[in-house]
Amino acid sequence: MRYQVPQFITIADKIIGPFTLKQFLIYVGAVMILVPVFLSTSIPLFITIAVPVLAIAAGFAHFKLHGRSLFTVIGSAIAFATRGQLFLWRREDGGKLLLIRGEEYQQYHSTEVVQSLSDRARSLEAVGNVVNEDVVDEIDPDAAPAAVGPGPSTRLTKTADDADEAAPEEAEPGNGKP
Repeated sequence: MRYQVPQFITIADKIIGPFTLKQFLIYVGAVMILVPVFLSTSIPLFITIAVPVLAIAAGFAHFKLHGRSLFTVIGSAIAFATRGQLFLWRREDGGKLLLIRGEEYQQYHSTEVVQSLSDRARSLEAVGNVVNEDVVDEIDPDAAPAAVGPGPSTRLTKTADDADEAAPEEAEPGNGKP
């Protein structure tokens, strides 16, 4: 191998015991807050204050939400709350309309009038009934009308009548047919 490719670059190095440098500095900051409290208060009051402070420090040191640290999540939440929001999906009153000209205008206005839902349902029902009727083939109008779609007049298999109509092939000597 000519070049070494760095691996595990998203995992921080453990510098001080089981902690990364960032985690260690967070715990040092929490201890620096608690030392004056310990020196100036009684033990029960110190424990009452120390437990939430250490819990918050542990949250900042270890908690990740969707791969982002608690510092980043809270910073993003504060930035979202303090800056103005722009809602792009709302149209302002008196907004500018899009002008359609030329060929696009003709295509837009040449379409049929929009039908009501019941009119469309009736037209689809009529088209569906045409499928089950005998129709003339548009490609070969001289052909006999054939049933389109599944129906009683549609045959999918050969019958004995079909075998009588077919012309029998005569066997030629030497072609391997009896």
